[in-house]
Amino acid sequence: MPRVLLADDDAAFREQLAAILEDNLTDVEVVASVADGHQAVAAAMSHAPAVAVIDYAMPGPSGGHAAAVIQQALPKTTVIVVSGLPPEEVSELPRDVRLVRKGAGFEQELLAALAAQR
Repeated sequence: MPRVLLADDDAAFREQLAAILEDNLTDVEVVASVADGHQAVAAAMSHAPAVAVIDYAMPGPSGGHAAAVIQQALPKTTVIVVSGLPPEEVSELPRDVRLVRKGAGFEQELLAALAAQR
């Protein structure tokens, strides 16, 4: 069962992410749901998830920075960064981090990113 970390400063969006996973994947476990970059890194270190889904624009270190720290410390963890910002405003993403844009088609793109990592 893939263990998943969800990190977004919007609690309603984290709930939406959890619902997307639960509605579409039968073998996933959300091990942590957190609201900022510091919590994302701490939860990743504590739970060693298979996948971390992290918002790019969060309080504390950005999702891009948190993704880099997690990827460095836990190279087996797949990191997916989600963002509603225009692509040119999303920078500092480590190589091998998948960017999924919020908006139309988000659910399908997120599920495709997760399926590619399984």
